[in-house]
Amino acid sequence: MKKLIAIIDCGIKRNSLFIFNQLVRNFPQSFTYHIPSTQGMESLYEAQEQNLAYIILGSFSNVEDRLPWQKELARHMLQELEKGKPVLALCFGHQLLADAFGLTIIQNPNHGTLQGMRQVTILNDHPLVKAGETFTLIKAHSYQVANIAPPFIHIGHSPECPHDIIAHERLPLFSLQTHPEASDYFIENDVKAELSPADKKLTRRDGLEIISRFLKWADSFPNSK
Repeated sequence: MKKLIAIIDCGIKRNSLFIFNQLVRNFPQSFTYHIPSTQGMESLYEAQEQNLAYIILGSFSNVEDRLPWQKELARHMLQELEKGKPVLALCFGHQLLADAFGLTIIQNPNHGTLQGMRQVTILNDHPLVKAGETFTLIKAHSYQVANIAPPFIHIGHSPECPHDIIAHERLPLFSLQTHPEASDYFIENDVKAELSPADKKLTRRDGLEIISRFLKWADSFPNSK
């Protein structure tokens, strides 16, 4: 049976096919595309036996909305994690699963949206990263994870978002507040950040490196065979 990487688009204003296309262009794995926010969960359920791993993208919605699709997606991801299927949770996905595990999500301290790019410093080793590494990544969020506690590990930090990267001690969840998947279209139209060509190249390089490491990690799990 062919194994798939499920891309979960949580968009409510427009879809993120440009991000999906960027992943298809840059990586050899087979990807599928799902939009539970507008199309429901059926496609995810139908493919769950083939789904090797998941990447959850951002959204203009917030976890405090408690929308039915958010609750159903969170439940399904917890079930898939318990089966040993790796999940890369990004921005809204990061907040959705943190909330599902009982962590607190708050508005940014200045109650504004953080947009542009920032450097994230790795604090602790993980199969995907090493302590002391830094990554320059795209940011676009109005909320963030306020605190972590066991079974979560504090992986990455930045001054404006202390819990920028977290991971689960037992389950294969790697979770970032930033956007390593960001494409030029996303930067220009959703983030609305005016970055130099050099900065775009830097954030794309670092973001794709994180995704590459996640995909290789996912391939190492027993259910990938």
